[in-house]
This record gives sequence, structure tokens and C-alpha cells, in this order.
Amino acid sequence: SPDYPNLARLFLDTALNFGIPWNEDLNGKSPRNGIGLMDMNIGDGVRSSSFNAYLKPHLSNRKLTVRTNAQVLRIRFHDNKTYALDYYDPIDRVNVTVYVNKEVILCAGAINTPHLLMVSGIGNPQILNHYNISSVSNVSGVGSTLKDHLAIRLKYAYNDRLSFRFPMLDDWQQELSIYAKNRTGFFSGLGSHVYDLWVSSLGQQTDPDIQIIGKPQENHYEITIILHNTTSTANVTLVSSDPRVPPQVSKSQITDHDAKIFLWAIDYVRNMSSTDPWNSTFARELEPGINLDRTQVINWIETTNFGLNDYTGTAPLGDLLTEPLAVVDPALRVKGTLGLRIVDASVLRNSGTGSIYATVLALAEKAFDVITTSL
Repeated sequence: SPDYPNLARLFLDTALNFGIPWNEDLNGKSPRNGIGLMDMNIGDGVRSSSFNAYLKPHLSNRKLTVRTNAQVLRIRFHDNKTYALDYYDPIDRVNVTVYVNKEVILCAGAINTPHLLMVSGIGNPQILNHYNISSVSNVSGVGSTLKDHLAIRLKYAYNDRLSFRFPMLDDWQQELSIYAKNRTGFFSGLGSHVYDLWVSSLGQQTDPDIQIIGKPQENHYEITIILHNTTSTANVTLVSSDPRVPPQVSKSQITDHDAKIFLWAIDYVRNMSSTDPWNSTFARELEPGINLDRTQVINWIETTNFGLNDYTGTAPLGDLLTEPLAVVDPALRVKGTLGLRIVDASVLRNSGTGSIYATVLALAEKAFDVITTSL
């Protein structure tokens, strides 16, 4: 019976038979089209997170104080200069005020950063006035251009002659035992999701903007199509002046441009599915279904698409004098304020191609250079 590794190999063999080239390094030189192994931050069977790589080695530094599970409530300003911030301490269950010596560096992410800016008085004046928040700096771009990678999932039924054995509890226990002893086996990697397929949409001879991933499920096989460099946008806005109330995050409205690329990608996968070994493994397309017309497929895309939480763009970097939606300058200083910078994915103007993880780390390292040379 086929198992996870075999079905992963099935994805690879089909792509190669379809004429897709093997790419030894998907993060290498352009163009990066083709199929190859997914790059992951794994060493000795353990994921290397930003915490493990950057923060954990310095936890004993007396100049560093870490407060976990604390929620920053607002940044305080005297005129337009930061002088303090408030946070909620969940251990003592009290609000705490921390006074600023030089700067506040905001790293709350593309959802919480615009939220914190707005409740602190930095944002679109109409929104701030609606919630009776005193304005510190009128910056209409805060929260207004949320970008993300968007995806859809095609589903295929297995051939009736195929007996697919989904991993059972005994399998997991055995694999967990192997991992606990040697940091090897199934849990030391990505399971069935080991190959990435990248292609340029609409036949363009450019860097790829479509990522295709195959993943087996117990009753069907899923093909995830991920669109990078999307033109669709959403926004983050307030629903209350109370910083404890989460902001409202709208759903991206699919643009005609993005819908056109998704349609192209669906046709591409369908053509690929007629190639062996896929052709002899799958019986039929379950979703969206080959009987739908173009309008129905577009409706399916609009209703079933989902984001990958690669959020960017809610405090974009730009020329503060000429770009009305720019929130920070090239030194990551917030427009109309003193002593406040942003170093997180919110300053990226779009989510780019691929995961934003490495991009954010590169941004942080560059920000370190910029900040330390200016002090």
C-alpha cells in the first residue's frame, strides 16, 4: 500500500514526466522554476526558530529583560516624541508603564503593529476620530494595504484499485520513538511535503509566481496552488479604542489579475494530472470539478481561497514626502514621530515570492546596522 514517502515520490515523478526540470537549489540563481526539495531551517532534526537562533543565546545578558505573555497596550507620546509604553503583566495582573530612554522599536507583526499604532494615535485621522483617539500623526497608510500569499486547493479522488494506508497510531508511536532516540525519521523532516514545484504563470519567462504542493489525505489527494506577488489587498482596522480588543482583519478581495492567474494554474495542474503516475493513481477531480464553467470556477476561487498568514504591507516603507501611504522611512522611523521605529513584516510592501521568514530576518539584521550606527 502506498504511504507518505511513496506519494511524495509520485508527485516528483509526475512533474518530471510532465517536463518540469529538477532544480537543485530553489533559492539559487534566477530563474528558479522547476521542482526541488523544500528548504527548511532544520539542524539535527530540530527546527531552528528565530528565538533559538537570535534570542536564546542572549537570555543571560543583564541588559536584556524578557516579559512573556505580556501585551503592549499603547505607546505614549509627549507631542510627537515617545516617552513611555504601557503593557499588561499577566502574572501580577496589572498594567505596567515602561519609560523610554532612547527609542521604541516596534516588532509586533503585520496585524498587531498597525493595531498598536492606531490605538496610540498614529493612523488614518477619520478612524482615530471615530474612536475618539487623540491624533499624534496622521498616516493614512497604517493598516490599509495588507498583503498575503493566497492559495486554493484542488482535490482528487484515489483510483478505486488503489489501497492507501493512512498512517495509524502505531506508526506515529514508532516514529516518535525513533525521533526521541536519534532525532531522525518522519518527525525530523516534512513527511510527505518534501517537494516544491515552482512555475511562472501565463507562460512568462520570469521568476516563478506559482507554487504547487501535493499532499495526501486519507480519502483524497490535495494539490495546493499558492499565488505569490498578489495584487489583492485587505486591511486592518479598529473596532474599539480599547487595545485589548483585537482589530478587524478583512478578507482579501480577489482581483481580476489574480483570478486570471489562478485559472491558468488550475489548467496547468489539470494538464499535469493527465501524466503518469498521477493519471493512473487518481480517478477524478473532486474540487472544483471539471464540469464547472469559467464563471463558476472563478466563484469557487473567490469563496474557497485562503491566505497563508504571510502578512505584510500594513506599515509600508517608502518616501514619506512623495508616497501618501508610506508609514516608515528607509531608516524604519515612523512618519511624524520621534523615537519610534518598526522592524517587522508590516514594513514590507508585499509578501514577495516564497515564505517571508528569511526576508524578515534579513530586514532585522539590516535594521540592527541602521539603528546601531545612528545611536
